[in-house]
Amino acid sequence: MGILGTAPAIAPTIIRQTGNQAVAAGQNVSFSVTATGTAPFSHQWHKDGTNLAGQTGPVLTVTNVVRGQSGLYSVTVTNAAGTVTSGGYRLRVLVPQRLQPPEPLGSGQFRLRFGDSDGGTLTTNDLPGFEVWGTTNLSNTNAWVRVTNGVSVTNGHVQVDDADSPSLPRRFYRVIER
Repeated sequence: MGILGTAPAIAPTIIRQTGNQAVAAGQNVSFSVTATGTAPFSHQWHKDGTNLAGQTGPVLTVTNVVRGQSGLYSVTVTNAAGTVTSGGYRLRVLVPQRLQPPEPLGSGQFRLRFGDSDGGTLTTNDLPGFEVWGTTNLSNTNAWVRVTNGVSVTNGHVQVDDADSPSLPRRFYRVIER
């Protein structure tokens, strides 16, 4: 007669996970994870390292997203034998921008301001996602140059003080969010 026993539990291993996503505001986003090991599994989703209350399944769906839901999402999968945490999934929510009329400053400089068209508040964390470009010649696609100096966030809007504008006969701008 043989000895009967229970096989040892196998810790979870993540074998499939969703990647980074960039979506327009108002869309729905889903992140998912698949794990192997000994069932049953429990899941806990996180945003920027903080537990998301009630988000304990293998799929996380975020509906009608707004910029404030941008961040780094991850999930912890646990069973009787151990715990594993997924890599981070970056969610970037893109919102159309509303440009304000340029404001003349002293010495011929111009100040540009723009912000989320839905009234959302931008922070310095949002700055790396924006590019501001300027040109004096709209018909020459190679004449655009990136404006990198004088870019800041003030009162929830991106502000650009263009120090090069006094030396130019005219200047056109475009804002790109990536």
